[in-house]
Amino acid sequence: MTHPLPDPELFALENRPVYGRDLTLLRQWTGLTIAECGYLLGLTAPRFHEYQNRPDELLGDPAVALLVWALLRYPEAHYLPVFPEPAEVYPAYASALEQSTVIPADPEGTFALLMGQPRSAGSRWLSGVDAPRQTVHPPLRRLLLAFQRFLAARGVAGFEAFVERARFEARVRGLCQATA
Repeated sequence: MTHPLPDPELFALENRPVYGRDLTLLRQWTGLTIAECGYLLGLTAPRFHEYQNRPDELLGDPAVALLVWALLRYPEAHYLPVFPEPAEVYPAYASALEQSTVIPADPEGTFALLMGQPRSAGSRWLSGVDAPRQTVHPPLRRLLLAFQRFLAARGVAGFEAFVERARFEARVRGLCQATA
């Protein structure tokens, strides 16, 4: 995960301990959901909420406090991947599509269907009108990363295998008409 390093003075972490409010700062800076940030810190959702809801109290676990400090100060400490947005994955999809034998009438709609989403999501994702966080839920963000890496590693053959699997998943769910 790569984020621009914040100004250390912004958080003033050199001269104070880590408080519950720093969890909110970490979430805002990284753009992570509560579940993702909890995972990043090794906390359950209830524990994360407990710490976050006590903004002026020290974090109860010194290991979590040290981890929050490290994540806010040093980008090399981050270990979660940056999950791409649909618009970032679309060019690799479009390239594989051009080289493939799969010829959809609606490439944007087909892209959405391949991600297990309604056809209309494709044009929304690529228009940039909707805020990405509001339209792309965490499992889909992870699928986009897997798909992006799959395309990079397997090329057209992998793309066609992915298309066949998407068709299979749609067929067993009774969505045959909605597939590419």
